[in-house]
Amino acid sequence: MHDTIDRKFTSLYFLIAGLIALLALVDIGTIYAFLKPIPIWMLLGVAARAPLAKTKRGRALVLGLALSSIGDITLGLPIELALLLGIAAFFFAQAAYAASFFALFEYRPKRLPIALLVGAWAALMVYILGDHLGDMALPVYLYLGVVATMMLAALFRSPVALTVFYGAAVFGASDSLIALNRFVEPIPLSGFWIMSTYYIAQYLIVRGSLEDHAGE
Repeated sequence: MHDTIDRKFTSLYFLIAGLIALLALVDIGTIYAFLKPIPIWMLLGVAARAPLAKTKRGRALVLGLALSSIGDITLGLPIELALLLGIAAFFFAQAAYAASFFALFEYRPKRLPIALLVGAWAALMVYILGDHLGDMALPVYLYLGVVATMMLAALFRSPVALTVFYGAAVFGASDSLIALNRFVEPIPLSGFWIMSTYYIAQYLIVRGSLEDHAGE
């Protein structure tokens, strides 16, 4: 198994991901919680079989995908603690991604303006959400912090390619949609946009990580 994602897999991935994202527009009950992680399991299968998985950063990537799939399921369950447990799963998923990216950390002054934008995004989200979170303030703020850390870790990875950072940035956009839709004001077609950006983000993170390793 090579450290690449071929066109057939990409086409199948986005076909399945697109269908599942569209299903977010209708209410099919709890079964949706178990459909959401299917594209993530596809990426997990590719990442786990790739040579990258033999490295520490590769194992961290695989762990992040596994935890993401747990978060997907948990968030969709009809239980009282679903949101809190889902945030916890994704918190550790983002921490795993950050660990994977920090393994290739290299300070690049030219990317500081982008890093400042990441900080500005996090501050803006705190400002917008501040009066709407109630008891969820602490877990949401902690999660925002780990997402921002993951994005910065992706930004300062040593390979020149920015594919992983693009994925991290789209992940931030997806999480922003979730937070705004849940805590501030409903967003039209929110389920579709949230899942679409989420699947794109995960794909870019995995694809970029695999390709960078293949180029070493």
